Amino acid sequence: MIDSAGPLTFNELHQRARDRSRNLDHCCRRLRPLTARSDADFLVDVFATWLAGGIPLPLPAHGASELARTLPRTPGAGCEPWKAVLGIDEGRYRLLVTHGEPPSVPRKALALGMRPDGCALISSPLHLNGPFEFAVRQILLGGTVVICPVFTPEVWATYADRHRPSWIFLVPTQLRRLFDDVGETVVAQAAASVDRLVYSSQPCPPDLRARLLAVFGAERIAEYYGSAGYDGTLRIGDAAGGVPINGAEIRICGPDGAPAPAGTVGTVEARSGVGLASHFLPEGCPPPGAWHTVGDQGHVDSTGRLHLASVAVSGRAIVGGVNVALEHVHAVLAAHPAIDYCTVSAVPDTVYGHRLISEVQTRAPTLTTEKLHAYCAARLAAPERPVRLDLIRPSPPEATAHAVDL
Repeated sequence: MIDSAGPLTFNELHQRARDRSRNLDHCCRRLRPLTARSDADFLVDVFATWLAGGIPLPLPAHGASELARTLPRTPGAGCEPWKAVLGIDEGRYRLLVTHGEPPSVPRKALALGMRPDGCALISSPLHLNGPFEFAVRQILLGGTVVICPVFTPEVWATYADRHRPSWIFLVPTQLRRLFDDVGETVVAQAAASVDRLVYSSQPCPPDLRARLLAVFGAERIAEYYGSAGYDGTLRIGDAAGGVPINGAEIRICGPDGAPAPAGTVGTVEARSGVGLASHFLPEGCPPPGAWHTVGDQGHVDSTGRLHLASVAVSGRAIVGGVNVALEHVHAVLAAHPAIDYCTVSAVPDTVYGHRLISEVQTRAPTLTTEKLHAYCAARLAAPERPVRLDLIRPSPPEATAHAVDL
């Protein structure tokens, strides 16, 4: 691994993780919350947790990490997860555990274009399921992981140019910022060594996809569609639709839950043919071969390719590639002692896909939008924070009556 402090060999990673694991016997078969950091030491913590028999639960520094303290920590009998993340179910964060095929099996890493001798540049927060999994899988495949300490277009271009990665992961928001801030020429030069650029987490607008194709060419880019709950599809270059990766199955179901014919738009469902499975806690392990969905809509054509129609799921917003539970944001705002009533909604944004806005009703004359933004910053992760907070102060009943009398 390489981070801002320099390189860390696999032997050094193993030694540090083994030393650290000796103090973690108490976490055996329990979820261990870990505040994710963009450095090698965080992944040392992850491997130490595994060596102690625990289950790593990567969390952001703010926001949902507070909620995790109230959620179950031990899976049921017979369930042996190797990771946990915060998933979204009906607008709420819930713990989603994954078990079955371990990350040391190279199937998924190879399907995504990683190589045993490759170098993967990870520039998204490691509490997110995709970047976390990609980093772990590249390490266990035998390659190198470069961790960008923070994403800005300038820092990313510097890291890509310095470390010459063969594989990179970005979300559309990051890609647009790269092209807009440092330009296509700089991006092309910094990523000249890249064999595969994988993007995911939110739909890629057609204009951005055209810029990607112009800079990288069709054979070097791939759109991955999946979720923390199941493996998904890969769309290479300018191909129409995505093909399920090896070991994944995709189908479309209608409103009645029955499989729909090819070409019919319905709910996307998926399952694993290799024993990989995920489920929410405290629910037990699903039966083998169970289908799962996050509610996205799409259709499968006659060749078996998936075409997404919509990822607009009630209670969820995708902000800069991050899934946000709207009910959680609402609960944090509603807990403010000076707020009588509030709403939270997602609105389209050209850079971030969506952003959150809120309307807040208060009778407190001292509550300002500045104070409310500070309140949110202390309790919510950046994608969860409303960018616009509209304060509404109802007129006192006597003032309203006086106005009517006039």
